[in-house]
Amino acid sequence: MAEVHRQIQVQLEDVLKLFHSELLSQLEQKLELDIKYLTATLKKYQSERKSKSESIECCQSQLKKLRRKSQGSRHPNKYGDREMQYVELMSRRQAELDTLVAVGYRSALTEERRRYCFLVDRQCSVTKLLINYHCKVTHGHDTHTHTHTHTHTH
Repeated sequence: MAEVHRQIQVQLEDVLKLFHSELLSQLEQKLELDIKYLTATLKKYQSERKSKSESIECCQSQLKKLRRKSQGSRHPNKYGDREMQYVELMSRRQAELDTLVAVGYRSALTEERRRYCFLVDRQCSVTKLLINYHCKVTHGHDTHTHTHTHTHTH
């Protein structure tokens, strides 16, 4: 009985070591890399978004100035072409910003999916280890019980 208990204890320690190497250490390593990558990616995204937003605001400001100039002018029609250019430029810049946001969301979802897949993969590995341990313990216990019962019947 003591030998079976010792074997079970050794197997449990092996499972815990594998649990640490298969899940915990890999998660720690992945987490460190992810923090660096995601922080850099977020800064880049925020910088691009700020730049595009500021560009749109600048166009809006220029357009307002042009419209005020046009309203105070004796020849308001002469500003029509420039006004249309600013409107078109604002529209293009807004489309660029919308695209940036859409790509950012898509990238964020892809990154999130990768992390969940990694975690599920690691959990499956750990589950297999635990199932193998359980089978060994159950099989070892059954063998010991069967042997123990067998010796009493003779």
